[in-house]
Amino acid sequence: MKVPKIRGSVIYIGLAFGLGCQVLAYASESLKTPSYHAQNSDLSGRNFEGVNLSLADFTHSKLSGSSFRNANLNYANLSLADFSHTDLTNASLKFALIEFTNLTAAKGLSLEQLKEACVTELDSSAAKQLGFDLSSYQAPSACLLWEHVP
Repeated sequence: MKVPKIRGSVIYIGLAFGLGCQVLAYASESLKTPSYHAQNSDLSGRNFEGVNLSLADFTHSKLSGSSFRNANLNYANLSLADFSHTDLTNASLKFALIEFTNLTAAKGLSLEQLKEACVTELDSSAAKQLGFDLSSYQAPSACLLWEHVP
């Protein structure tokens, strides 16, 4: 599929009502929508180091032992996925949906990464490991975009 070129304009997309806009492309840059669909896949032990996986869908996927070091997982759907024993060192999780995601023994996962993500449910061992308290967690306002995801 050929990606169209956009010239002479800036494109904005509203994330949700009242959430502002995000610049997607500038003049003479290609508009690309990164996406990676891996629902219900077994990707255990794979190397995703430094890969742009923004908007990826890993719902119900097995990723145990994979490396996401320096990867971009912004806006990714990680719900019900097995990220146990993965390397998440310096991975960006901004607005990623973490819902019943197994993060047990995830290497390099930090409290700061979780604070930028959209956490609705987190396994107790990962929460305890990081000192993450879901009851006092305030999700970023952009997390409202996940409210309509089944």
